Amino acid sequence: MSDTRLEISTLVDLLSMRAQSQPDLTAYTFLQDGETESVKLSYKKLKDK
Repeated sequence: MSDTRLEISTLVDLLSMRAQSQPDLTAYTFLQDGETESVKLSYKKLKDK
């Protein structure tokens, strides 16, 4: 069996990889008052910012 782990050295590298492989998956959910969801960002939207 081969080792297929990727070398990811920074958070930016990780977010870029996720934006390519899972662009529509939610990366962050901002909580307006600590409980109420106000904004969700996908990996693609986060990378584009």
